[in-house]
Amino acid sequence: MQSVLNGRQALAHWVRWRNTGRTTKRAASSAKPWQHFTHHARQRLRPLSRCLTGFQALIAGREGEILARCADTARRLLADPGDVVPLHGDIHHGNILDFGDRGWLAIDPKRLKGERGFDYANLFCNPDHPILGEHRMALCASPAFLAQQALPESLEALQALDAVAYSRHGRGAEWKVVVDGRTHALRPKARMLLDDMQGVLVAAVAGLGVAWLPYWLVRDALMDGQLQEVFPAASSPVYPIHAVWQRMPHLPLKTRVTVDALLQQLPGRLQDVEGPRA
Repeated sequence: MQSVLNGRQALAHWVRWRNTGRTTKRAASSAKPWQHFTHHARQRLRPLSRCLTGFQALIAGREGEILARCADTARRLLADPGDVVPLHGDIHHGNILDFGDRGWLAIDPKRLKGERGFDYANLFCNPDHPILGEHRMALCASPAFLAQQALPESLEALQALDAVAYSRHGRGAEWKVVVDGRTHALRPKARMLLDDMQGVLVAAVAGLGVAWLPYWLVRDALMDGQLQEVFPAASSPVYPIHAVWQRMPHLPLKTRVTVDALLQQLPGRLQDVEGPRA
């Protein structure tokens, strides 16, 4: 979601760094129905119900079951609208800009008409939490360990290997791998549980078992031969990286500067690390 568009600051920037209550009031004010539409202009607005026709391909896809239920709910709501007014149709914090003396105004309307609450309901979905970057995991073990084992050719064989696992709250974390487009969760046969990923890396290099670790952490060990990837038929899900800080009325400048720097630099650095793997 953009923070600046055509030189104007978007509301997405304010909600990220400033008082969310005041930002919500600005967003709700920008979503008010347009009161000065002429009768001719209202006649040219498209009914909100027509928007559903563009989602048939999504409903037929892999996540179709949940989307089909959403579509049924939408049809019921759209079949019996209450207060029908002109709608923006795509109201979100990135589409509300600061126009100075004119105040905060919504841009890029979709020329729709329908239930007054539609635009307000869309605001609950925004803004997205800022994602600093994405990373993948790697299944790996030392050459000495693999010399004593047959390379696994199935998920069952992989799960049967001795493992060094990362532990959260005293329990080994599940491994997640993607095979033939499906994500599988595995419970490793851990001979050692550690609550520090660097410790898991050291144990894996020492030949104590298979490890499932972030690629950025094991890349150097893979490149210099201390570790080898296991079960190449599997790939890794993509995991987002977030920055989390304590909620407070006024965000310290040092926190804001740090997160801004991460947003600008971390994606490129992660790409440099994971790029040679593609």
